[in-house]
Amino acid sequence: MATKEFEKVFTKVQTTSACHQKCVIVLTDIYKKTPREEFMQLFLKFLQLVVRQNIDNGQYTKRVLNFVSMFCADLTKKEQKENQTHEFLTPIIEKTIEWSVTNVYDIRYNSCYFIAMVLQDIGEEVQLEVNLIDEIQRVMLERMQENKIPIRLAAMSALVRLQDPHNFECPVIQAYLRALLSGSAQIRKEATERIAPNVMTLSKIRDRVRDTDVGVRAMAFHRCADIGPLNFRIVDKHLILLCGFKETNEKVKKTFSEYLLPKWLTGYKGDFLKFLEALKLIADEEDISKMTYLSRELIRVFYNQNPIDDLIKALPINEEKLINVEHLTNNVTLFWNILTNLLRESDEMDRYLNEILPEMTPFCHYLDRVITAKSAEQMDEWKFFEYQFDLLNLFEIAEKYDFSDEVGRRTMHSLTLKILQNNNFTLKLTKKLVAIAHKCSSNLEFFTHDMCQVISELQEPVVDEPLSLDKQRERDFKTAELRVKLNILKERQNEAINERNYQKAQELEQKLADVSNQLEKLQTQLDVEKVRVQKTDNETLCRCLDVLSSVLELPAVSKLTPSLITCRDQFLVPLIMNQGAEPHWRVLKCLALFSVIDKATAVDYAKIICIPIVTYRTVQINASVLTQSICSVTDLISLYGVEIIGQEEETINTTVDQTARRKLYTNDNEESMNTTNAKIDKITMSYIFEIYLDMLDDERDEIRHKAILAIAALVKQSFPVTASLLSRILLKWYSPLTEKHDSRLQIYLGYFIEQYTRFKTCGEVMKEAIVPTLTSLLRAPRTSPLADVDIDNVLNFFSEMMNIHLQNDDLRILALDLCMKILENVTDRIVPFLAKLLYNLELERTNVACKTELIERGEMLLENLSDKQPRKNIEKLVSKLKQSCVIQTNTTVNTTEQMSESQILEETNNTGNEQTCNVLQEVSINEQDIIKGPQQVKRRKSRSNKNCVVVLEKLNLSRINQNRCNETTLHTIIETSMEMDIDNHLTIETPTTNSSNSSKISSRMSKIVITETSDSE
Repeated sequence: MATKEFEKVFTKVQTTSACHQKCVIVLTDIYKKTPREEFMQLFLKFLQLVVRQNIDNGQYTKRVLNFVSMFCADLTKKEQKENQTHEFLTPIIEKTIEWSVTNVYDIRYNSCYFIAMVLQDIGEEVQLEVNLIDEIQRVMLERMQENKIPIRLAAMSALVRLQDPHNFECPVIQAYLRALLSGSAQIRKEATERIAPNVMTLSKIRDRVRDTDVGVRAMAFHRCADIGPLNFRIVDKHLILLCGFKETNEKVKKTFSEYLLPKWLTGYKGDFLKFLEALKLIADEEDISKMTYLSRELIRVFYNQNPIDDLIKALPINEEKLINVEHLTNNVTLFWNILTNLLRESDEMDRYLNEILPEMTPFCHYLDRVITAKSAEQMDEWKFFEYQFDLLNLFEIAEKYDFSDEVGRRTMHSLTLKILQNNNFTLKLTKKLVAIAHKCSSNLEFFTHDMCQVISELQEPVVDEPLSLDKQRERDFKTAELRVKLNILKERQNEAINERNYQKAQELEQKLADVSNQLEKLQTQLDVEKVRVQKTDNETLCRCLDVLSSVLELPAVSKLTPSLITCRDQFLVPLIMNQGAEPHWRVLKCLALFSVIDKATAVDYAKIICIPIVTYRTVQINASVLTQSICSVTDLISLYGVEIIGQEEETINTTVDQTARRKLYTNDNEESMNTTNAKIDKITMSYIFEIYLDMLDDERDEIRHKAILAIAALVKQSFPVTASLLSRILLKWYSPLTEKHDSRLQIYLGYFIEQYTRFKTCGEVMKEAIVPTLTSLLRAPRTSPLADVDIDNVLNFFSEMMNIHLQNDDLRILALDLCMKILENVTDRIVPFLAKLLYNLELERTNVACKTELIERGEMLLENLSDKQPRKNIEKLVSKLKQSCVIQTNTTVNTTEQMSESQILEETNNTGNEQTCNVLQEVSINEQDIIKGPQQVKRRKSRSNKNCVVVLEKLNLSRINQNRCNETTLHTIIETSMEMDIDNHLTIETPTTNSSNSSKISSRMSKIVITETSDSE
């Protein structure tokens, strides 16, 4: 009777889940009516039947297993005793564990799935025995090691409740951490969803937002949203938000913007300002830029998702539509700035904009009050940094005002000039103030005059100085003279009164008043006077140079005005010999900016800008000065060509010991500077190019990176690449030291090589670089990193490049040259590698005569070679060439026979037959062309693909790091200029180019694009 009832229940629950709750009640009644042992036997029997079901019937099997799990959990919750496990549940789980270790895949999967469902349904109300928990954990951890992904997923679900977040050595958590690195996206996604958050696992969950799989990234954002922002560090929140805003997949973007961001905002109780405050990490300019970007994107999303009134209410605006000075913080000013920009972008939001912003003139007065109040406070470096960040946001708001208001424009203009003269701010804020001053000016001449006047006031301010002794004596003499005059006038006035000459007395009274006023002024005058003093300290010079560079960087300043010319000649040029590091690189920058605007200035001062580069080998150069010089020279060459530096051949002594280093900014360098100045007219681009190569070995990262980018820019300008240059680049690229300590440099080098291989004549240069490169590798001492380079990898690179870029004749010449090199010294260490390179060349594509000549040379090599390895490669080469000759000869004979038969048919047949034979012959030739054509195209195509593959195999391009541009770079910052297409119409003659080889140089012209990708993945 009970068996039939069991069958009825189990049959019903597999069709739909809607009846499960009702069937649980029915099965519970059966449980109460049936003896325990009998019920247990029937229950296990039917459960075993279900577990043995094929996984193809998954939906029906899972419905039954879900029902059984629900029944077990319901029965256990009703009848369990305190601190004891129900006697029904324990044997069920134990039996299922036994089934989970069978060899049958379906049984193992269904068993794991059932255990997972039971542990999920019993919840936290039911306690299991420790031994039973340990057994479940052991078996499920074993199942996680299987190759079958469904079983691993089921086992991971079963282990969720067995995690101990407080135990860093928890085996379940360790298993989940390993699963996060699995090759299966399903496993990574399940682990991301199941793993318990703690100090150790939060960073692992965070990293999954950069996973390659869309589903894993979506789950990672979903999990980060559930964990909440308060549990993540600031840098973790930055990474999560940055990846979310950079996401390209629509599904993941939707999860991020519609689930994570609202939940995180709820974590801060809907307070937008608290959210922005939680992102605050101001340590340097990079942190500020990152925080500003994230804040803008956040507010933009909330602006689209929330009512505009909620955003406006978050601002502490007073009745004057301003924010009180005491309430100004970084997050408030940033939020105010972002919100006003968003409102200005929409024409429909003008009324809301008027609620949070006053007119321009009151806003100018407000800015003046803020600066006055803040300047009076005692601020340390950190507070001053935050203060400038606030001002930058406030002036960004001011910059977007309508400057058609005459009164407001004049007020803003006077305010910016006053701030520039009286405050020392960062370069970024200085640029913003200069840009606003330019918008307030009516024309360029007035603007440049005002800015040059600001520079003059900064360098030669009016100050109070004590009076000299001579001026004090002069003042005392005038005072005594006025007193005597005053007494005389009083006597004359008394006489006139006595004589009753009142008219004269009245006139004397007026004179007495004037003299008394003069005497009072002299007596009240302080012992100081107003004089102009020229300041030469580095801080003042840096302020002046920052203002000047900010003016020159404006796109509107496209020509030199009289004010700028005067400022250049009287202020900037005398500072060229300044010995301070900070002013020096600013001077170079301003000179370069003047040169960009005016070619005559570039002609006069281009070699001055080169001085830090030229003195690199003899003195220790400050990194800022050297990088500015490299960037400036590169920009000038890109703009005017290499002739801007000089056309003379190199005459500077390059044999200086590069290990001798001295400091640039000390008295010891005067002799070196004088020597450099004496030879400045002899600076050539070739010499600078060699120094760039030396910089690739510099210990400073920024110098190495700027140097390779400068080299790439020069090659863009058709500067000839020599074999020695290419050899040094290749050795630096293959060096294990570069790969280990400077992956960014290796990426730059790899892109340079990959782009250079697109040049038509790169094969000729690379052919000449083979022997020098291999010789350097073979002669490298054991202590050198080049000793660890895989020479076979280098040989494969050279052979592929030669096969791709050399024509048949050039390939034959290269093979003959290699044979001659081997014959010079058959015992040389380089011989085995040259022999292997010979074998790798595609010499079989040459004609029969070439092959015959190469076979003769190969047999000559075999007579002289004694080493086994090179002999083996030469033998294989000779055999390959002979076989190719036989095939090519047979093909020629067949073709000749066919042509002879055609001639006989032509002579014996009539005109119609002649026409038919001609048609057949034409068809035959076309068929051969059709057969050979695709093969040749396929081969050449595969070679072209290998061109990139060989170069890119050594690079891990998915880890390229996004380099932020340095603010000290010029108009066209070098990293950005590397990503731009060069003007193909620009023809540049190099200093070493004459008329005879100009055509060869022009043939080298091509595009080289050095790009940097982000590290968001």
